[in-house]
Amino acid sequence: MRAPDRMRPPAARPALPPAVPATGRSNGWAGAVLGTGVALAVVLHLQADFRFPVPWIDEAHFLTPALNLARHLTLDAAQLNAPEGVYWMPDGYAAVLAAAFTLLPDTLAVGRWVSLALTLVFAGCLHAATASLGGSRLLAAAAIGTWLVSPRVVMMANLSRMEPLVLALAGVALLLAARRRWTAALAVAALSPLAHPMGLLVCAAFAAAVLLNRAHLRAVGLRPGTGERALLAVVALAWLAEAAHFLSHLELLGDDLRLQIERKQGRSLVPSIAEGATMGIGGAGAVSATRAASRLGPDRAAAASLTLLLAAAFAVLTSVGNMMWYRVLGVETALLLIVVASAVALPAWRPRPRWSAPGGLRGMAAVAAVVVAAAATTVLPVFGMRVTDGTRGEWARFADTASSRLHEWDRGLDAPAVVAVVGNTAIGFPLAQERWRHLRFVTSTPVAPLAPEQVDYLLSPDGLRRDGRAVVGRLRPGEHVFDLVSEQATFQLHLYRRVP
Repeated sequence: MRAPDRMRPPAARPALPPAVPATGRSNGWAGAVLGTGVALAVVLHLQADFRFPVPWIDEAHFLTPALNLARHLTLDAAQLNAPEGVYWMPDGYAAVLAAAFTLLPDTLAVGRWVSLALTLVFAGCLHAATASLGGSRLLAAAAIGTWLVSPRVVMMANLSRMEPLVLALAGVALLLAARRRWTAALAVAALSPLAHPMGLLVCAAFAAAVLLNRAHLRAVGLRPGTGERALLAVVALAWLAEAAHFLSHLELLGDDLRLQIERKQGRSLVPSIAEGATMGIGGAGAVSATRAASRLGPDRAAAASLTLLLAAAFAVLTSVGNMMWYRVLGVETALLLIVVASAVALPAWRPRPRWSAPGGLRGMAAVAAVVVAAAATTVLPVFGMRVTDGTRGEWARFADTASSRLHEWDRGLDAPAVVAVVGNTAIGFPLAQERWRHLRFVTSTPVAPLAPEQVDYLLSPDGLRRDGRAVVGRLRPGEHVFDLVSEQATFQLHLYRRVP
């Protein structure tokens, strides 16, 4: 008699597809190519220093809550004119940076090193996922190495913003999916919206991949183990904590979100030809990979479709977000993901050629390609900057000089004064951490601007324009107090008394 379904033992998970045979030498070349990319990325990070890009006002906005969380266990940000905190961005990035600041100095340089580390985590996860699925390691390593040393990726990895954290979470989730840990993958992907709202698109890509590959995932089984249940609990607690934090400040949340939407209403949402093509390739490629599961193998098909959907998601982000910082995701990173998906599928798809170039020759060519790409990055202008413009130590010396001059001026004052740090500079972040006799430095945000009556002085990197006004919004500079200029004039600050 046939046993009832509930009496049947659970079906064993089918074995992972065997890796395409590869010699140790070819794997060694893939490691050499990736290692070259990582080493050159570190070198370029050092060379870029604080000129590629210059210390950006966004960094002061995003580092300050992390500093306060590390020092005082609060997300309040009086240094940003937001004593109850800011609510136009989730707090996951602040939590990660706060953890770094408890172990390392709470400086802008450490914030930028964290960005580089997260970028390298994403790169390593892509290569490990390719290797787990028996993909072409050399092709993936060449693409990843070239991506690491491309100009906008160097800039992204040298800026204290959320993009590297979102990429790192997406990379870890992709690696878990490639290793059949889909429950854990979905849990990690669910953390990405807590770092930046763009994480919702990452979640959408994973959800779409699950729907496309649902037959395979049912066969594999998604029943979570003990570790995955613990991870799901951590993710749920993180979401509950963020929800409680935002719900306790609903009025501020509404004000911040409304102002952010108003700032972006005039931007076009029409995708460029390249963005539209990437969306089409990603979406159509994901469907094609799923339908070719019998040839690729279900695990490779699922991973390839997920990777292509992530490429499409980042193209959507670039189109909708329409900011220069997102282009590295919708262009360079989307292209990288398409190549990595090809590297995963290629060994199972192509017929074995009768002849191919020796592995050593291919490996040397890949290393050379990464080196040439790094060399090009040092001379190609992006946003008007070149990595060769980096001036090692100039920012540190300028910041020290500015601090000394401002302390000297502070000692000569006889009453408290508020200095509004305006313009695209992060100098307010280190200045606000120091002890002052009379001065208080405030770098306001677009959603928490300083009222003119709150300000006594303006500190601006822009100086006065020919029409006699600085780029300071409603705050008007009056009497000039003094200037601060670095040794090579890379960095400047101009102090003015505010017009009453």
